Amino acid sequence: YLASATSTASRLTFRANDVGNGTTTSELTSILTQNYNTGKADLAFSTLRSGILTEAMRISDTGNVGIGTTSPYSLLTLYRAGATAANSPQLVLSASSTVAGLANALNNWSIGADLADGGKFKIASSSVIGTNDRFVIDGNGNVGIGTTSPSALFAVTGGTGTYITSSGRIGIGNAAPAIKLY
Repeated sequence: YLASATSTASRLTFRANDVGNGTTTSELTSILTQNYNTGKADLAFSTLRSGILTEAMRISDTGNVGIGTTSPYSLLTLYRAGATAANSPQLVLSASSTVAGLANALNNWSIGADLADGGKFKIASSSVIGTNDRFVIDGNGNVGIGTTSPSALFAVTGGTGTYITSSGRIGIGNAAPAIKLY
């Protein structure tokens, strides 16, 4: 049904019968954020989580989409509060291979900030960052491929390892080269 919860919001509520009682399972709410003369409103999507109706996504009057936040500040804002890799804000890309001759396996890649590792930006070949990390940028701007703790401006680990320091020195098998490579 459609109801006006307040003078600044209209709500479309979805309900299901639960042991004889009607339970609200989700809602779509139009929220007036500025008076109707100037016409600004957000659209909020809420779902039932642990028995409590909770806002899950919002589209702001400017078209910004927020998942996990009521205040999206860019075209797409992903937010999650937590202290573990699994609770970090991340985007997961999943696919199942059905190509002839290849194993029918689920392939996952995740991209996000790992809150359990100092907020480092990571790309991982798994459904959770912090597991099988392939590319890392730390808070100092150091980039690592094959390492989660790049010790130089650019560090590639695997085999002997290749390092490029902020002073332009390149080390092969040496994270702290003493001279520049010419």
